[in-house]
Amino acid sequence: MRLEGLNALTSFLKRLGSLARSISRTYAKAVYLEAVRLAPRKTGRLRRSIRIKSARSGYEIAMGGAGAPYAPYLEFGTRPHIIRARNARALRFELAGEIVYARYVRHPGLKPHRILASALSNTSGDLKAIVDKIFKQL
Repeated sequence: MRLEGLNALTSFLKRLGSLARSISRTYAKAVYLEAVRLAPRKTGRLRRSIRIKSARSGYEIAMGGAGAPYAPYLEFGTRPHIIRARNARALRFELAGEIVYARYVRHPGLKPHRILASALSNTSGDLKAIVDKIFKQL
């Protein structure tokens, strides 16, 4: 008995095994670029905090961390809440051009910005093209 093309089959199966990871990496890059585009530009801290992380099942997009600890509040929003002075006797801020001091303020809450969710939604149409391109490379 003689097997022909066994090396080619073995090579193909190895490439097929890394297919999911390759698709995940390429799609994560597309989502990352869209998230960076959607992130607020005021200071750039939130944009710089967006990154691609390797995970057991592929790749994932992360946002926030020490550089932008407020990221979850922007992504998911907040309810109305009170902000109190912690390390000083009063809060200091500018309102209508005047410096104001207060022991606490009532924050009206924040609507969710859904940066990562929007980036994922906006790039979902690209997934088929990514899969097709990677299959063609096999």
